[in-house]
Amino acid sequence: ASADLLCVPFRSTDGPSDYPIVIIEAMAAGLPVLATNVGGVSELIHDGDTGWLIPGELQSDMIVSRLLYAIDTVQDWHARQMLVQSAQVSALRRFAPPVVAAQWEAIYDQLRR
Repeated sequence: ASADLLCVPFRSTDGPSDYPIVIIEAMAAGLPVLATNVGGVSELIHDGDTGWLIPGELQSDMIVSRLLYAIDTVQDWHARQMLVQSAQVSALRRFAPPVVAAQWEAIYDQLRR
């Protein structure tokens, strides 16, 4: 709860549509996220709107540059609030327990038919 930023420099995820749960949890909790653009991360984070993306090649100079930018941004209260609110809305719209439960229920209904 006392963190200012989550940095997730993944080299890859398990598949092209994998959503790292740590990113979803951070977004829902109001923690700004900087992550590499691998797997399904770009479906969660829209660069500059709901977090920040680093190209998946993991070039150290790019990571440092984006990290410094993110740190500067989270120190600006207004910019941080805009990003955090956008990220929370996005995460909860797609992954709130009632939403996920309804999706599972729809799958079970299809299988039952």
